[in-house]
Amino acid sequence: MAGIQSFFHRIILNKRYPYWELTLSFGDCPFLFSLSLEFGWAFETFLMHELAAFRDYRSPALLSFWRSTSGLEVDFIIDDHTAIEAKAKSVITSDDLRSLEAIAQEYRFKRLICVCLEKRPRKAGKIEVVPYRDFLEEMWA
Repeated sequence: MAGIQSFFHRIILNKRYPYWELTLSFGDCPFLFSLSLEFGWAFETFLMHELAAFRDYRSPALLSFWRSTSGLEVDFIIDDHTAIEAKAKSVITSDDLRSLEAIAQEYRFKRLICVCLEKRPRKAGKIEVVPYRDFLEEMWA
């Protein structure tokens, strides 16, 4: 596990619990537009809650995130094996995958996943672009 220590030392890694503030702020909002910034936050928060519930019920894994010194960010890191980026978009472009590509250049992950609103799963190089429903079904199966 020497690789794990250097992994945690070299990147900025924090637990994702500040999100409860975002979910509380949506209480006054009667609805969210599907392409709004708030919808993106809500989508990411929804996935964070699903991952935290999965961790609590099924798999005691470390749930964290990664941010590079240049500002690129990957939304969720599960232990040292999976990097997940949440995108509330129905069409994922190469620009949306930059943070996953950046982390893949520095660290080895078994899986790089972009969870999104696309209709069908696909691969973009080593990155899996997965509709959120497929992602949740696979996770909870």
